[in-house]
Parts: sequence; C-alpha cells; structure tokens
Amino acid sequence: MLELKNVHLSYGPNEVLKGISLNIGQGEIICLLGQSGSGKTSLLRVIAGLEQETQGSIVLAGERINGLKPQQRHVGLMFQDYALFPHMSVAENIAFGLRSGKMDAQQVRQRVDELLHLVRLDGYQDRPIDQLSGGEQQRVALARSLAPRPRLLMLDEPLGSLDASLRETLVKEVHDIIKLAGLTAIYVTHDQQEAFVIADRIAIMQHGQIEQIATPQELYYRPHSRFVVEFLGLHNVVSADCEAIRELLPDDTAREFLIHPKGISLADEGLNAVVTEVIFSGDRTAVTVEVPLCGSWRFFVYDPLIRLDVGQQVYLHIDHEFIIPLANK
Repeated sequence: MLELKNVHLSYGPNEVLKGISLNIGQGEIICLLGQSGSGKTSLLRVIAGLEQETQGSIVLAGERINGLKPQQRHVGLMFQDYALFPHMSVAENIAFGLRSGKMDAQQVRQRVDELLHLVRLDGYQDRPIDQLSGGEQQRVALARSLAPRPRLLMLDEPLGSLDASLRETLVKEVHDIIKLAGLTAIYVTHDQQEAFVIADRIAIMQHGQIEQIATPQELYYRPHSRFVVEFLGLHNVVSADCEAIRELLPDDTAREFLIHPKGISLADEGLNAVVTEVIFSGDRTAVTVEVPLCGSWRFFVYDPLIRLDVGQQVYLHIDHEFIIPLANK
C-alpha cells in the first residue's frame, strides 16, 4: 500500500530523516513511536507532501507520489489541534472537505450521516462545536479526515491534548473506527501505551531513523537494542561478563543482554539479590534489586500476600527464555 525507500530530509546541514525505508500493507495501522525530535512528524509531513524529501522514493497504492502537491496525494491528516471551525455545526465541519468535490448536496448529506454513525455521533448533525466534549470533538475531527475517502490516513498525536483517562478510552475507539473504515493508517505518538493499543506494528524512531519495527508483542518481548529496551522502560541490561548468570546466557556473540522483567521471579533458592526499592502499583508491585556484579534489575510481583522491604535479601529464578541478546553498537 505504502512503500518508502531510503527517504532523507535535510534542512541545510541538519539531517532530520536518515534513510527511512518502510512498507505498510493495505488495512494496516503503523505507529511511529519516539521521543520529541526523533523525526516522527517530519516523516508524516514528507509523506503528505508538506515537506519535500531530499532523497528517496515514496509509492502510495502503486503510484509514485514524489513531487505531487498535498491535495493530489489523497491522504487524510489529523493533528493534535483538531482545527475544527467553531462557527460551523458538526455536519458542516465534516462536510467541509467535500464541498469542493463533485458530490451533490444529497451525496454530501449521505456521506456525513455515514460518518456520524461510524464515529458514534448519530443525531449530532446540528450540534455546535463548542457544545461538544473533547472526546466528541476528536471524533468529529476524525470523521472530517475520513470524509474524502483518503487512500491513507495519518494522525499526529491526535489525543495529546486530552487527559489520560479519556485518552485510554478513545485510543481503542480510534483503532476500531479505522479498522471498520478499512483504512491504512500511520499513527504518531510518544506514548507507548497508546501505541500498544492501536498498532498492528510499531516503528520506534530515534534521530531520524527506525530503530526497530515489530508487532507490539514482539517489540515488548524481543527488543533488539539497548535504546529500545530503555525506551520501553525494561532497563535490565547486563554485560556478557555478568558472572552470576553466565551459565544461563545463550550461545551468542552479543556483548549485552536484556534480562526481561517477565523472566524474573522470587524463589526459595537461586540467584542472590538485595531489595533496593518497592513500589506498589495496584495490581502489581515493582521491585528493584541489586544483583552482585550485575547491577540493578527490576521485576514485578503480582501476589498481594508477598511483602518485601528495602534491604531484604531475596533469591531469584531467571527463565533463560527471557534472556535476550541485544545488537552490538
């Protein structure tokens, strides 16, 4: 559906995108996940034609779109600032992008009604924008983006202005609406929980490059590099010289390994460690321990009957399936 080959973007000597190559299938939702300045929004703008790539190829639905004007690319864009027109009704906002097309008034009304049903706003046609909640405005903006039937939908931090509890609800709604519409989409966020919920695959970006692209499950359980490990908050990176677990390390040339938190559990005997931090988080307790000659590790305890104190000595069982080699840099 969308194929990027070796896409670069530079502003003078400042190279913002450094050889992005990416294939997105029909109906797939790809999430670009990364810190501010990693190149996520710049990549969207290049695909949309709002920025001109300095090198590389962009092919959408079999058509090379390099050099085409934004309106010729047939892509939908939705940003954090929904840019809804406050003096227009819900229906007028959704229909705005259709008025300049070849649809007659009846076809426009029918398309607006279809979209209101899709985004679960039936009956809101005449509602003023300023009488909508933040979540309702978000859905109107999404409907407006969908109205012209874009070949590709791109969303840049669309939930960033909403509070955490509303984002948690709406991200699943956005996922379901995109899937029901049968669209291919690129979703940009810095929030990994949003990414895990909405994406078929996640591309983690750093310094204008894709560090790793994988399904949410593959990314969480099999990160490839120290950067991805630390970005996801997994942290437990050990050197191949760590004597305490050397016999458990896979036969690999990696110099560093992730001891995944899911592979660490308390035991009656095993690897000796000392508790340095205990954080209760509702259904789980985050425990940080110091392992002699191997550094600090974090794992989670889900049994509410287990009580741990800072300074307490514990024994750990390490599941060798969760010792993951990391790429040498």
